[in-house]
Amino acid sequence: MIRTYLKSNKHRRFSAVGLGVLSITLLGAAGCHTDMWIQPKPKPQAESDFWLDGQSNRPPIAHAVDRDHLKVDDTYWRGIKGVNVVNGKAAGAKFVDELPDAVFIAPEFKSESGDRSESLAKILTRGQERFNIYCSPCHGELGDGNGMIAKRGFNIKIPPRNYHTDRLRSLPLGHFFDVITNGDGAMTPRAFQVEPNDRWAIAAYIRVLQYSQHAEVSDLKPEELSKIDKPLGGASTDGAHQPETHSASGEGEH
Repeated sequence: MIRTYLKSNKHRRFSAVGLGVLSITLLGAAGCHTDMWIQPKPKPQAESDFWLDGQSNRPPIAHAVDRDHLKVDDTYWRGIKGVNVVNGKAAGAKFVDELPDAVFIAPEFKSESGDRSESLAKILTRGQERFNIYCSPCHGELGDGNGMIAKRGFNIKIPPRNYHTDRLRSLPLGHFFDVITNGDGAMTPRAFQVEPNDRWAIAAYIRVLQYSQHAEVSDLKPEELSKIDKPLGGASTDGAHQPETHSASGEGEH
């Protein structure tokens, strides 16, 4: 009797295990279907027999206004104003070469007195900070394309840009804003990382870097010209070293 009980118990255990395996198999089979990727949905640029015009892509609703992402100021958001014309035909957008007014009145740059030079100083300070964080690893702190990443083997066909070439020095500010926003070559877009005001600040600082390496004497003010030949640190004009004088008590020693 005990043997019979054990046998029946064993059969029941095997039956339970078999039932569990069967259940899992059936559940798995039920999940293995193609409804998730073969379903009635429109694909981009595909034909459609649902809409009268036969297109799956739908045009914007007439007179709809985007309340959260309406960016109508092309100068601020895209760095462009108008179009270039070549041989009487439109040839791409025209980049602006000045900071948009919206940047000067931004809360972080706005001058309480309305002095734009004060705002510009804040913009350039911020631009230097952001440039050193996001740009200098590739382009270097001087903008010469010799950043640490370039030094450590960033091996591509087109190396990081050197801002001091004639071509890049001739490009308007809007170009640099556009490149930071949308990327160029091996550089990926940075709009997700750097907000618009900071992009403009970086573009302005790039222009300062360019001036720092290619300044013309004619650009200097008279008071700045007088400093060109002035010896550094108050050294003697004849180049002779003036020894320090010391008192007998040892005063003046360092």
